[in-house]
Amino acid sequence: MAVVLTACSAETTEVNKPASPGAPVPTGAQSSTPAAPANPVAHVGATLNLTGESGPLAATLSQIINPATGTDGPPTDDNGNANGSTYIAAMLTINNTSTSARKDDADNDAVLIGSDNQSYTPDFHSVTECTDFSNGEYQLGPGESANGCVVFVVPPGITPAKFKYTPSSGFGNSFGEWLIP
Repeated sequence: MAVVLTACSAETTEVNKPASPGAPVPTGAQSSTPAAPANPVAHVGATLNLTGESGPLAATLSQIINPATGTDGPPTDDNGNANGSTYIAAMLTINNTSTSARKDDADNDAVLIGSDNQSYTPDFHSVTECTDFSNGEYQLGPGESANGCVVFVVPPGITPAKFKYTPSSGFGNSFGEWLIP
């Protein structure tokens, strides 16, 4: 019995022993630490499979509209004067790939990262190029999809660099990022 334990102990030590750089990994050896789930990164036009609290969904960022045209004119300051900022709209398709109904708010799930590496949250203005789901909200049965835009306001001189989508108002199990050329 002691021989068996010694053999097992030696094998376990060998499997968990860190390999020196460039050393071959022993056949059958596996890391005892599970890999963290990868959050996908893609380019505009790609579909990413994500998981929210209501299960899986497929999100497609089909287009970034820059600049977008506000239905009430350009972005303004608190006094109603144009302030040089720009509306940017992210056109999305959300497909419910789960077997149960889902209800969510795209405005709560989205962030735009600017060329200044700052995060911009959605603005609640409408643009002429597309609709904002139903004020950001959508309800989908299994296999159903919805199209809409999430609108952002960015300051003068800032361009969009990335769009990030995290289902379930940011509490999803994964998020996706699209790089904007």
